[in-house]
Amino acid sequence: MKAPDTGNYYYELLRKKFYTSEAVRSQIAATKKKIEDIVIKEPVKLVTVTFSGKVVKTSFEKTLKIVSKHLFVKGKIASYNTIKERGVVEANFAATQTEVEELIRFLMKRHAVLHWNKTIAKGASDTLIIDEEEQKHLNDFKPDYNRCNYVTTAETCEKYTGRLGDFLIDNGVPLTTETLGSELRFNIIETKNKVYTSAGLKEIFLHMHFITLVLMLDLEQHYFKLRIFNAQEDDLKAVEDSIDSLGLFTELFERIGDEANPLLFNNDLFIDLIRLEHIIEKDNWKSLPAYDSYVYSALKSLDNHLKFLEEFGLFLTYANCIEKPLEQLNKKLLTHNSNFQKELDELDKNYHELRKLKSISSHSLLKNNYQEVLSSFTDLLEHVDGFLNKDTGNGDSVTAQEESSVPEKTSRSFVTTIRSYAKSILSSPPDSSRKPVPPKKQVIKTKQVEEVHNLVSKVKESLRKISGLKTASGENAYEETKKNVPFLTNLSAALDQLKKLIKDIERGIDIQDQFRNIFDRKNKFVTLSNELSRLFKFKTKKEEKNIQDTLDNLQKLLHDRPLKEDNYSKILDNINTLEGVIKRKRSTSQKKSESAPSFTQELNQNETFRNIIKIKTGIQNILEKEKQIRKIKTFKDEADFLSLSESELDNYLEELVSFHKELKLTRYFGKISNFKETESKFDHLIEKVNDIEHRISSRKRSKKNTVLKVSDSHVDFLKSSMVTRKNLEDTIILVQRQIAQALDFIQTIKSFLDQHSFVHSGVSTSVLFDQITYLLSNTDLRALDLTKLTEDMYYESVSTIFQYQVGEKFAQPGKADMNNLMKEIEKRAVIKTYKNKK
Repeated sequence: MKAPDTGNYYYELLRKKFYTSEAVRSQIAATKKKIEDIVIKEPVKLVTVTFSGKVVKTSFEKTLKIVSKHLFVKGKIASYNTIKERGVVEANFAATQTEVEELIRFLMKRHAVLHWNKTIAKGASDTLIIDEEEQKHLNDFKPDYNRCNYVTTAETCEKYTGRLGDFLIDNGVPLTTETLGSELRFNIIETKNKVYTSAGLKEIFLHMHFITLVLMLDLEQHYFKLRIFNAQEDDLKAVEDSIDSLGLFTELFERIGDEANPLLFNNDLFIDLIRLEHIIEKDNWKSLPAYDSYVYSALKSLDNHLKFLEEFGLFLTYANCIEKPLEQLNKKLLTHNSNFQKELDELDKNYHELRKLKSISSHSLLKNNYQEVLSSFTDLLEHVDGFLNKDTGNGDSVTAQEESSVPEKTSRSFVTTIRSYAKSILSSPPDSSRKPVPPKKQVIKTKQVEEVHNLVSKVKESLRKISGLKTASGENAYEETKKNVPFLTNLSAALDQLKKLIKDIERGIDIQDQFRNIFDRKNKFVTLSNELSRLFKFKTKKEEKNIQDTLDNLQKLLHDRPLKEDNYSKILDNINTLEGVIKRKRSTSQKKSESAPSFTQELNQNETFRNIIKIKTGIQNILEKEKQIRKIKTFKDEADFLSLSESELDNYLEELVSFHKELKLTRYFGKISNFKETESKFDHLIEKVNDIEHRISSRKRSKKNTVLKVSDSHVDFLKSSMVTRKNLEDTIILVQRQIAQALDFIQTIKSFLDQHSFVHSGVSTSVLFDQITYLLSNTDLRALDLTKLTEDMYYESVSTIFQYQVGEKFAQPGKADMNNLMKEIEKRAVIKTYKNKK
């Protein structure tokens, strides 16, 4: 029979192949949207549901099939069966718990199922599920028959998933090597293969996350230390400058280490002396033979330098000697007088002396100017020789008597000499050879005079570049250097004595007193001690010895470089002791004499004492700034975030300690009972650890405040300010890299857990575990700033993760095990009952 041609809404739904009304579809869609985010995070389980109510001969099966298909996000209905005798429908689902519960709630509502046997259109639906209320609005829609169904009671039976001893059970099914292989998409999994359960991965996830939080907290601790250091840095540098001023070679360093005077600067000697000063200041004479190469190197550098200064003095002498014949040459040229053999001989003689100055020719700052001097000489003499020879060739011939009147020396003339030298130095052999110049007067052209005059000026200028060398302040470099020669000669004598002492030490001779005597004259602490003895005239040797011991201790502490934070209080104690003695002596002197104020004046003028007081003030400022920063409860009000406060760091540490205690009590590896309870606790701990991480990392640093590279690649490892910054920046960069790697591993583990599978193959996780093992094995905790408690917790978590390297143990169930195993599985099934309250 053909259906009536009507525009009824329900007929239209059938024609469009719908099986539900718009109202029912909207209800399903709203429910699905509500549960979607929850379902994504839940595992799929095998659940059997027994439906009771008006479910038999009411088209309930069709309603169940259609509604579940449109309501489920991840799940699906596996099978269903109507048991008429019991008046129930049993259905098997592979779905999440939320999906099953929402399906039951939906089916507890009354629904009408309309059936139409007539042909409405080709391929049209023959069934329509509507809300019971919609029956009042059917109008002219006349179904062949309709049914009403609803659920009054539903009982769910969730099959057990987890461990039973060494057996793995997935949704009530014992996993054999074949079924496990199928589950993991392998043909077969042997018991020797690595397998991980979801609970095992959760335990790995939690311990890896805890380790990451420890690293995050350490990173924040280092940024907090960087905050303190930034505040202290200027004071620390000022303290170091004052300590440098108390050094054994301070005055010498100021001279040879300063490029302002090119004649005095000697970088090689400077470096050797820095190495030696550290050993000498610490009175570490026994180790001197181990550093003998520095002594020999310093001696060699110093000898070369003294030789250079000696040659530079000779250069100035020769330059002065050259000045006169050049002036005379100029005068004769102006009068067109070619008889300047005497001047040429003088120049020749001085040129030969200049060539012997090897130290200047190899000096890095002077060698180019030196070559310019030689080159300008060559140009001048060759030019003069050239036009004289030309004039001789064009004039009358020279008689034998005239030739014999030329001095023998001219046969090895200056130009002949400079030809060979110019060839080696300038690689450009001269074009002519100079013949003996007869004492015959010759006519020199004006153009030739101008050319020679220019070349003379060039020689003078090249000489002046070296002889007139200036310091950066505009002083005569050589005159300033001469003032410092006594420092260099004294140093040479001291190094010679050190060389002798090294040999004595190697023979087993105690040379401590000799060692000290060498440098006591330059030791500022010894000098200050002698000055105090002179000013205060100590009554007893013991009193004098006490002040000497105090200064000796202070010297050792200050010369223990780089300056150590642990020594701050000891340094202050020694300075306070020194000031206390001075104060008492000054007070006693004031009572006896009116001259006491002069003590104060003399001490205030003493450079060593002033530097000691500066050191005290600087260290006090350093300690006070740290104290003030540690008092601040939070830095939240800062516009640009740099670090957490000490109080916030302590609170997070307490949270981590509490979390780790809870984590230790919830073990899975090696403790395989109570699988469900353990996994549930793990889920709770995962929420907690995610929350801690979110709060620690919620505040972000700007690029300006984030350490991405070391600020200074050139570090003086005797400077605490440079070493401290480098160590802080190195550690921050290292920990940031480790945290980034650890978070990647955590995300990878999370992606495995998001698959909601009970078992995972070791094949897919092996690379991940290799990377985790490499990271944890190569993390050097000495670079971190962990307390003993935190370090112990860290290693406990590392140990737990390393246990999983071999995977989890599982057994192959045999036929004899199956009956008992299935009974245990049934006992562990989770049964829930849902009732329709309406």
